[in-house]
Amino acid sequence: MEDSHNLNDKASGVFNTAYGLGSVVAPIIGGVLKKAGDGVYGEHDGGGFRFVCDVLALCAFCFAIIYFFVNILPSMFEKKRYSQMVEGHDNSKGGVLDKTSDNDHRLSINKGAGY
Repeated sequence: MEDSHNLNDKASGVFNTAYGLGSVVAPIIGGVLKKAGDGVYGEHDGGGFRFVCDVLALCAFCFAIIYFFVNILPSMFEKKRYSQMVEGHDNSKGGVLDKTSDNDHRLSINKGAGY
């Protein structure tokens, strides 16, 4: 792993860059969406604010679905595979199960390691 000071500097730079770009780009996108949504829900809806809120809600929902399939679901399968390996391990063959780290739930089987 990189030096913690360098890593902190990089993380801070990425955060501040995203914050700055968001401050510039978000009002432009909001204005474009409001113009596009004018009159979508009728003449007297007060502009396209409701349309912008609907678009942002759709984006949040899509992000949640993507996050589930990319992060949550693989983690569930990994935990299930880990529990099956622990339950199905036979100690009479001389193998030793080791967790590679506290944060990593993968197992390595050391057969004949003499433990």
